[in-house]
Amino acid sequence: MLRFKIKLSPQSFREFEVKKIFVAASAAAAVFVLAGCKSGVQVPLNYSDLSGAAAVRTSTLFLEVPSCKDRKTGLESSQLLEAKQRVAYVIKDAKFEKCTKDGFQDIAMFQVPVTIGTDAAASGADLTIQQEKDGSVQFTMSEQARHKLDQITENAYGFDPDDFEITVWMKNNSGSDLKVFVPSAIVKAEGYADTPVHNGRLMQKNDVIFGYTLSNVAARGVLASKGSADAFVIEETSAQ
Repeated sequence: MLRFKIKLSPQSFREFEVKKIFVAASAAAAVFVLAGCKSGVQVPLNYSDLSGAAAVRTSTLFLEVPSCKDRKTGLESSQLLEAKQRVAYVIKDAKFEKCTKDGFQDIAMFQVPVTIGTDAAASGADLTIQQEKDGSVQFTMSEQARHKLDQITENAYGFDPDDFEITVWMKNNSGSDLKVFVPSAIVKAEGYADTPVHNGRLMQKNDVIFGYTLSNVAARGVLASKGSADAFVIEETSAQ
């Protein structure tokens, strides 16, 4: 099993490469693990989406609830009903998908729209991903959605802004390898242990899907203070 950890200053970077390549039909097919996470969002995208016009992609939001069903009636539990109301209030066009058991946890899953593209920030969407001129790929939550989230955060079971996991799964469909700078994230790839990376560079091979899970500080910034954070920075392709 490959395990590595990189902690370098901005002046002294060491590049590393994960050589395991795995095939998937699209980034939407990326597999993620819920165990140990109370809440989070998983966003699948292709590299080419970042340079295209703003388009909506379906992403997965998950929240832990005490129980999916009421033990006596078998109907949806009051906590699940509350979670459905809260998600619909915060994120426009969110759709409940299912409530399922993952180990000892009951997880409510929702489909939520995320607008991705060069002009995504101007779309007015609640959740956006946009690549800036410097190559940074930013995840943003609108001010309106953050205000609503703040209103319902108190006493919201299964949601803690300090324990909310934001993961961007990117498939490199550029036709070349990508050099990616990671400010602070856990990098995930099928067949490998999750890898904490802080101020490090990696090479993402063509046709490979990597998951970039933002640090707790960055995720908190998206939800509460700044409203956005860099997931990663695409510095160049091998063809450049």
